[in-house]
Amino acid sequence: MRMKSFISKGRTLLLVVCVLLVLPLCAQRGVESFTIVEYNVENLFDTVHAEGKRDAEFTPQGRLHWDTRRYRRKLTAIARAIVAAAEKDVPALVALCEVENDTVLRDLNDRLTFLRNLEKRKQEVSDLITAQEKMTPEIRAAIDAAKTVTEVEDIYRPFR
Repeated sequence: MRMKSFISKGRTLLLVVCVLLVLPLCAQRGVESFTIVEYNVENLFDTVHAEGKRDAEFTPQGRLHWDTRRYRRKLTAIARAIVAAAEKDVPALVALCEVENDTVLRDLNDRLTFLRNLEKRKQEVSDLITAQEKMTPEIRAAIDAAKTVTEVEDIYRPFR
């Protein structure tokens, strides 16, 4: 079994335990290779103060003026990094460091799902337009620049 690894220097016992849990699952399913991504996301906090946590600086009123726009931008950047590290495969294991709570993990998962769906639809639309022999550099650039599935659908509408 070949394993691609994108592991930083900060290997932890937790990561080893997680890998040991993933290996048997992959073997049972006949997986010959899988991707592990470890990423220190450097203080991925939402914008809501949680009692008992030292997160006041990660609020709109805090020292860092951490607002929803900045939070969403960071989620998108992290999601893109995970997708890029995984070479478009879904990683078998993603180990994240410096994440505030499970709400942030759910938000990140939502962002990853959004980006995967967007990339999938971009590829489908590109293939459909190419099959009609109507693909141009301008259309390719517009598809590549689209930030939402709605934008991709708007580009595809004249080709239906």
